[in-house]
Amino acid sequence: AEFMAEDSNENFWRFVTALRSDETVASLDAVETQPYSEAEHEQLASLAVEVAAGMVSPLQLSALRLSLAVRSFAPLVETHRSLAAVSAGVCGGNGGGAWAVAVPSGRVACDSAELAAAVGEGEWPAEKTLAPEALTAEEKVATIDHAFLGAGKSSARLVLYGRVGTSSFWTMHDAAQPLLTTGTVGEVSFRHGAVPTGSSTSTALQGYGVNLDIKNMEYKNLDDGQAVATEGGDGGDGEADAAEEAEEVSFEEGEEVAGFVFSTLLERLPNKGPELQKLHDTLSEETAGNDDGSKMKVWKMRDLGLQATASILGHKDPLVRLKELAEDFPSHANKLSTVKVPKKLRREVERNSQSYLVRSGMMSSGSAGGAAASISVLYVNGRPIDIGLNTFNLFSLLQTIRSETAVLERLAPLDLPQRTAEAILEGGASGEG
Repeated sequence: AEFMAEDSNENFWRFVTALRSDETVASLDAVETQPYSEAEHEQLASLAVEVAAGMVSPLQLSALRLSLAVRSFAPLVETHRSLAAVSAGVCGGNGGGAWAVAVPSGRVACDSAELAAAVGEGEWPAEKTLAPEALTAEEKVATIDHAFLGAGKSSARLVLYGRVGTSSFWTMHDAAQPLLTTGTVGEVSFRHGAVPTGSSTSTALQGYGVNLDIKNMEYKNLDDGQAVATEGGDGGDGEADAAEEAEEVSFEEGEEVAGFVFSTLLERLPNKGPELQKLHDTLSEETAGNDDGSKMKVWKMRDLGLQATASILGHKDPLVRLKELAEDFPSHANKLSTVKVPKKLRREVERNSQSYLVRSGMMSSGSAGGAAASISVLYVNGRPIDIGLNTFNLFSLLQTIRSETAVLERLAPLDLPQRTAEAILEGGASGEG
């Protein structure tokens, strides 16, 4: 619902009205009173997306799914709930039902039968009236409400709290509608109600985390020099030891490391057992998944980003490969360091980096020089977004995607040639349009 409200208040109420079916209301009422069930909430989310699909474009629908996945509107909903908690206590928590607050009188109507009296001038119980400081908060946050405006000029306002789509919400909504039509109140606003007392339903926020870096301060001195024979020896014992070591070396039959089958090599070169063992160990360290990347040489990391990009682009399913690398990059680092970077990819990265520097004013269009290796940029319709900045967050990116989606939807009916449409988008991104 909040996603729809970002487009317009009318779309918010259209979506809420579209949810008004016996099946949906019954499902929402059941969620109010039962312990949290992930399966039921996913089912309701799917139902909401299905309703929204008939009201928005495919591009907007994809943005809606992303918004739901990252819970981008959770802070706003929690703000509503914190405001609702101030007046919910007047109705004893209301068990997840709906209630309303009359402004500026501060009267709290706990059910639909009390609405008319709450906006009237008759006597009203003091225990159902908000304190002046609480009422001040009600008036100051009106900008986050979803309002229905009446035809009259009355200064009275009703703030309806509830859970969208529940039976108690619709009962209170229907009772408030005549007051708006007759001009008794000038506006009816909606806010999301508090979580029902005793319910396990809660809102988890995403996009926040803690990163802990621990450095091992224990240092060890290791001698990696080659052992030399004791001076004055006849060498006989050394040859015997070497022969013994060669006999003890063995490899698993058919085991392949970096393209070498060491069991076959040992059969062909039985006197090279120790050397083969050292080669086996070295290659295993470089290619095995248990290498966390901390043993990599600095020079191997120079093109690691480009090599990862080449690996993703060359994969039969690039998104799957991207997911694999992103989830456990260190274990893939050594293997990636052996990937050859195509010259075409390297030139494209350099060109993109220079383009970003020119756009951001860090380099003039006539400047020469290589690409800035530290720059990581995401382009949305030609609009550069520096994902390396500490201020970057997914929610701002989502807002950009939504605004660019709106631009695309306005351009689509014009049926412009692709190059013309791209020029318009590029001009808007650079501020020249």
